[in-house]
Amino acid sequence: MAKRIRHPPSLMAKLGVKPGLSVAALGMPRPLVEALREAAGAVATRAGSGRDRVFLFAAGPAALAKIRAAKAALAPAGGLWLVRSKVDGRVTEADVLTAGRGAGLTDVKVARIDEGLSALKFVVL
Repeated sequence: MAKRIRHPPSLMAKLGVKPGLSVAALGMPRPLVEALREAAGAVATRAGSGRDRVFLFAAGPAALAKIRAAKAALAPAGGLWLVRSKVDGRVTEADVLTAGRGAGLTDVKVARIDEGLSALKFVVL
């Protein structure tokens, strides 16, 4: 425990992003796409298929309608991260949870991206 306090995991480690994974970033802010690219080696900006990680930015309520397409892009053991602004209030954590669960996904983790962004991880069980 003390080791994790002195040496906390990096953001990319918390998000489960590492070299060799198939990653897609859909509508994500550019700095986050670049961080994902640096960690994974390559990042697609289209859903595709067989993705180990899909990051979907919920800039507004309409973006939540894209969850089913993002889910379809996942590999069987993949994870979908729904990223939202904590500042503007257009999409709440409750909105994200409702949309993810409504798409047949199970929420398993939450991560702080930065001061203004939060992410919820969903998987298919």
